[in-house]
Amino acid sequence: MRWFRDAFCDLEKNEAAATGADAYSLMEKAALDVPAGANGVVGIFSNLMVAHRWIHAAPALIQFDVGDPARSGKKECIRAIEEAAAYVSYGHLKVIEEVTGRTPEQVVFTGGASKGELWPRVLADVLGLPVKVPVVKESTALGAAMFAGIGARLYPDVATAARHAVSFERTVDPDLATHAKYQELYANWLRVYGAELGMVEEGLLKPLWRHHSRDVFPHNPVHRVRYMQGGVFFRPESAKYKKLRLQPDVPMWVQNDDPLQKACQAADRRGLVVRAWTNNTHSSIQASAHPDCAIQNAFGDRYINSLCPARADTRRPPVTGVHRRADPRRTGDHGLCGGDAVPCRGHPRGGSHRRQALRRRT
Repeated sequence: MRWFRDAFCDLEKNEAAATGADAYSLMEKAALDVPAGANGVVGIFSNLMVAHRWIHAAPALIQFDVGDPARSGKKECIRAIEEAAAYVSYGHLKVIEEVTGRTPEQVVFTGGASKGELWPRVLADVLGLPVKVPVVKESTALGAAMFAGIGARLYPDVATAARHAVSFERTVDPDLATHAKYQELYANWLRVYGAELGMVEEGLLKPLWRHHSRDVFPHNPVHRVRYMQGGVFFRPESAKYKKLRLQPDVPMWVQNDDPLQKACQAADRRGLVVRAWTNNTHSSIQASAHPDCAIQNAFGDRYINSLCPARADTRRPPVTGVHRRADPRRTGDHGLCGGDAVPCRGHPRGGSHRRQALRRRT
């Protein structure tokens, strides 16, 4: 919404500066009378979260009626942006319900977007649940202050701190008829998003932003971004891993090729040196399959996007992996990377243990 304000709403920004009003409030005021579905305008921005392969489409506002600009313009875009964000929230809600087997009775809407009048209404209607808007909307700062209060012994626990610090200014109840309409609009949005995402996958468009799991080919004339399956970037010798619990993930693009070997050969032809680095802690696939090996915080919550290097099962595959096809005389240090910044109850000393266990010098 900030992008749209800065790109297309100079009138609202100027009016806000002259009157002391909030530019976002002026934008929402213009969109209040736009019906659900934004008169056909569809917002394409963030995708539903998928931990192991989170890919976004190119940001877009599509399906304008050029024959009726009064019903297909700026105010419809504002509503479409808010609806797109609510669709993502609805998709995440369905994931939570599937995982937990429970349906919440209400939701709490915080952050800058909750200050508006329209956005809480859109969210309530899309979710089909009451939306509570707190008095203090910067929930991250409030939560930090609450924990500081607990640390200073002003409150004995989180529940007590919440009772003293959290209050609500209003509750927005959903309109069930509008919610039923949004069920159809959400299903259509998913199909449209999938089609738009396909153009990113083909390299025709650039995504909204990229998850770390990507390969960028800067010399490709279309500047293609290839989202990889993940796994090792060399062909492992299966016999060496036979007795290990965690087996290397061998993606399709490695089964018939050896990128590391090819890189080393190409470097040799140019008089260069390849320094290979094995990254084996950031693996949603492995951590999901072996949750006991995943990093966990002080409360015992597992982070299934990374493995804990304190686990012997985690260390053995990369130690085995340093014996690979690359010429050992021309490679540098090897080690695990990723996860050092995550406090793990099973690995309190950061990366030192990992480096001592895995460093190999040639």
